Parts: sequence; C-alpha cells; structure tokens
Amino acid sequence: MASAEAIPREFSQGKEAIDNKIAGDGLQAKKDDDSGEALMMAMACESTAMAGQKKHSCSIIDLIQKEFGVDMGITITGGETEDEMKAKESECVTKYMEMGLSSNSQKVLDGIGGNQLTPPEGEHPCWTFWKHQFGIFSLLLWGGSFLCFIAYGLDTTDLNNLYLGSVLGVVVFLTGIFEYMQEADAAKTMEGFADMLPQQANVVRDGKSSQIPATDLVAGDVMTVNMGDKIPADLRML
Repeated sequence: MASAEAIPREFSQGKEAIDNKIAGDGLQAKKDDDSGEALMMAMACESTAMAGQKKHSCSIIDLIQKEFGVDMGITITGGETEDEMKAKESECVTKYMEMGLSSNSQKVLDGIGGNQLTPPEGEHPCWTFWKHQFGIFSLLLWGGSFLCFIAYGLDTTDLNNLYLGSVLGVVVFLTGIFEYMQEADAAKTMEGFADMLPQQANVVRDGKSSQIPATDLVAGDVMTVNMGDKIPADLRML
C-alpha cells in the first residue's frame, strides 16, 4: 500500500527539471505550449497567502500549510541549514500523511462533486444527422444533383442527367448516414470511458482512513493506494 497526495501531475517532477524544461530551446517550448504542458507546469497557487507562487516551485511546507490549509505546526525562519530544512520537510510530509485534510474545511466542502470531467453539451440526434447531410461539401453535391434534375426536366430525352442526379443524391445521403454512425459510435466509446473510472477513493481525513465518492476528491487529499486500485486523479506518490 502506498500513500499519495491528490495534487496535479506536474508535482511529480522536480523543480530543477521543470525549470530547465521551461528555459529550454524554442522548439521544445513551442511543443510544450501546443500540448498544454506549459500551462500545467505554471499553475498558480490559489490561496491568498501563496499569491504569485507556483505549486511546483514553492516549499512543500508552505504548500501543505498555506495552500492546502493543514496546520502542521512547523515554521520556517529562513535561517535553516539544508539538513534542517530537509528534516522539517520530512516531518511535515509525515504528519500530513497521517492527518490529511479536515472534513469540515472549506476546501473540502467547496470541492464536493468537483472531481469529474464536465461533459460537452448534448446535441439532439436529429440535428447531428441533419448536419452530416447538409455540410458544406454535401451541399455542393446536393446542388449538383438538383441541377441534374433541372437539366433532365428541360430535356427528358437525355436520361444521363436523371441517372447522374440520382447517383449524386444517393451517394450524398449514404455518406451522411455513414458519418453520422461513425460519430455515434465515437460518442458511445467516450461514454464507456466513464465506466472505467473508480466510484470510490480511499483517503485520509481528520487522521482517519475513510472511503469517499471519487467525485469529492480535492487537491490536497491524501489517498491510500493498493495494488490493482483504479486511480481517480493525478497523484504524487509519497
């Protein structure tokens, strides 16, 4: 069994590694911007006491006590040696893993039901089908089919226009149906991913292990993870 903090995934990287990546060559920076990773790495702290600081670069003691709001009774004077600072950080993390967040804290109460993806707005199947039948390219083909029927109406002796108009209409209609079915299958696949997410999460709150709905997990929660467990959030292993 392992314990983990429910905090964003960029925390799993060291400060030096992240800073080096941010200061890397222009091409790498461009790739990071395109992938959204730069935004994840630059997430700002939300609490007033940590205003202007970044979660990946601030002190773990400040992160726990000021950002997550868990008072471990540890203070930083600024005159600590490297060994003393490491000892305080280790003590803070150990106490934090044993205590966890408070069930009555505002952070926990505000986060109820927040650990879930917001589904896109639903679209009526009829409207989706209509869009596939009358997209820009489909409209061009429908227009061509309509013109062929007009040409046949002007000269009924030439059956080629009738055949061409009919073929164009059938092809456009069947193509629209095929595209609609593909989108419907993709939507069902995405809905199936929701069934893979765990419904419950094992956390430490108020110094006790408990099981809560995975949707109520908040940044700063201490989770206990067993072999084979499904993970409902990005975690930092401790």
